Amino acid sequence: MGLLLNLIKGIVFGIVQGITEWLPISDAGHMMMINSWMPFIITDPEKLAAFWQLFKVFLQFGCAAAVFVQFGNKLNPMAAEDEKEKDRITRLWLMILIADLPSGILGLLLYKVLHTTLYTAVITAVTIMIIGAVLIFLPTSNTKQDSLNRITLPVALKTGLIGILSLLPGVSRAAGMLIGGSLSGMSRRTAVEFSVVSAVPWIIIGGIYRIFTAHAPFYASAIPVFIVGMIASFVVSSMVISSLRTFVRRNSYKSFGYYRIVLGLLMLILALMKVMPEVLLG
Repeated sequence: MGLLLNLIKGIVFGIVQGITEWLPISDAGHMMMINSWMPFIITDPEKLAAFWQLFKVFLQFGCAAAVFVQFGNKLNPMAAEDEKEKDRITRLWLMILIADLPSGILGLLLYKVLHTTLYTAVITAVTIMIIGAVLIFLPTSNTKQDSLNRITLPVALKTGLIGILSLLPGVSRAAGMLIGGSLSGMSRRTAVEFSVVSAVPWIIIGGIYRIFTAHAPFYASAIPVFIVGMIASFVVSSMVISSLRTFVRRNSYKSFGYYRIVLGLLMLILALMKVMPEVLLG
């Protein structure tokens, strides 16, 4: 019975991860709230901590797989029809790595400090609302940076520097990169697409880091939960990425901003009422 319930919860978490990984609405905040309502049935705290670290890796690997399905031709140099196309793909990967570098370096250096000092329910709720307000008033760009292939090195670097905000709890990587891309001169669609493709190195490197820092012993009964969660996150991610690319053609980020403010208020109320854990799951 415990395994069946954990499988159902694994699917639910996979669905939520597949949605919130790509929308600028804070995946961590949603995960925290859901975990407070339906935690996994694992009594050993040490095993639960290790389970959660590895479970998040599988969920995000499912998300990353969806990126390759949606952007396969734009990300795979081996599929290029000619050298010119191969050069464009290689250049895009260079821009992605440049944008990911600032957050990657600081995240590696400050991971323990951030997670032991800032990752609380109250701080997360407040930052969710602050970023919500930013998204509401974020200006729309009329720049020529309207394609992934036209992103320049300065734009990629500026996007990455602003994207450092994503290290803060409640901001989310998607929101950090969307804000960075928009303020750096990208069109909404390009900012969304760049936010999506730039997640791949972050997910892979972060996943490897989590695997090697999960100190509790791994147990085989968790594998089915990992697999169903990963499948759910992959399927939902594929649908969300496709829908989001269409949505931002005609709509601004304001709806996401309003949603974040409501979410942040709800989280703050639940946190102050002690309904949810004080510490955010890593």
